[in-house]
Amino acid sequence: MADGICRRAAVFLLLAIVLSFVSPAAAVPEGGEAELWYFWGEGCRKCASARAWLEDLKGKYPALTVHEAEVWKDPQGQRQYVEKLKAMGAEASVVPAFVAGQRVWLGFNSAYAAEIEEEIRLALAAEGGGEGAALARNILDLGPLGSIYLAGQPLLLLTALIAFADGFNPCSLWVLTVLLAMILSSGSRSRVMAVGITFLLVTGLVYGLFISGFFGILSIVNHLYWLRVAIVALALVFAVINIKDFFFFKKGVSLTIPEAMKKNIYRGGREIRKERSLPAMLMLTATLAAGTALVELPCTAGLPMLWASLLSNAAVSGGAFFLLLLVYLAVFLSIAIAILIAAVATMRTRRLQEVHGRTLKLIGGIIMAIMGVGMALNL
Repeated sequence: MADGICRRAAVFLLLAIVLSFVSPAAAVPEGGEAELWYFWGEGCRKCASARAWLEDLKGKYPALTVHEAEVWKDPQGQRQYVEKLKAMGAEASVVPAFVAGQRVWLGFNSAYAAEIEEEIRLALAAEGGGEGAALARNILDLGPLGSIYLAGQPLLLLTALIAFADGFNPCSLWVLTVLLAMILSSGSRSRVMAVGITFLLVTGLVYGLFISGFFGILSIVNHLYWLRVAIVALALVFAVINIKDFFFFKKGVSLTIPEAMKKNIYRGGREIRKERSLPAMLMLTATLAAGTALVELPCTAGLPMLWASLLSNAAVSGGAFFLLLLVYLAVFLSIAIAILIAAVATMRTRRLQEVHGRTLKLIGGIIMAIMGVGMALNL
């Protein structure tokens, strides 16, 4: 039965994530105006790609006014570039660069193209009314925290789907089921619930700090092409290893919890279930959860790395990222929370078996491969 559930989950997740990359078509609003600033350099390879896309964009939006400036050889264009980005609170560092509305894009890829087009659509919607106004309601406005685009770039949906897939991680689920199996012998529902909640809160905190730190680094150096290539390449390596583990479990390189650490987890679980005060038990649980979360990061890092990279490429602001991170962690922990609730209700639980772990690794590996290939094509 468990294998059947895993297979159905795999099909659902694969279809949902593939479909979430497809932006729904919407009518182009009429009657409004929008402006786009385009800064480029003569001989720039990325600028040539941006130019072809820009010509298509002009044909698609006749009401769009495009201001262009060459910045490598034209002093006046370079001055415009520096002054325009300074006024936007950004640094004139790379080309191509775009400014539309209150947003700046440094560099060019398909994710940026979608964001720029969405900004133009929203500007036209604000002016055109009617059908355009309906389109504008597809954006989640967070005021000073920024905006999350639900129409052109369904980041909220994509976040939930990736987090849901990440929540089936065999490493974290194995640790949770082992801990619950040990603490259930106490016969106290309140203690099982307290230990479970503490474990999940600490695990989520460590995971959130890791993702936030990774996103912070990307926000600073994401303009480096080689770094984006390295992230995608690393994710694809993780994907191949996870898929390999379905067929050849623990043969060769494997992203699993080391056997030595498993012994420490068992030892920690036995210490937690000993008769002691609740604060002392929760302190031990928090310590075990923090140590385990750090050790299992190589097993779990693939999907959150890709997710953080997607958000960085989409120029998500810090406040919007924080809200999306909360969504990610809530969905990521939802599967473990369901396991905890079932364990408290029935005072029984089953440890994650090898066959389940291998199936979950296959699911995660395929999803990482799909996302990695999609991002590679957009570099």
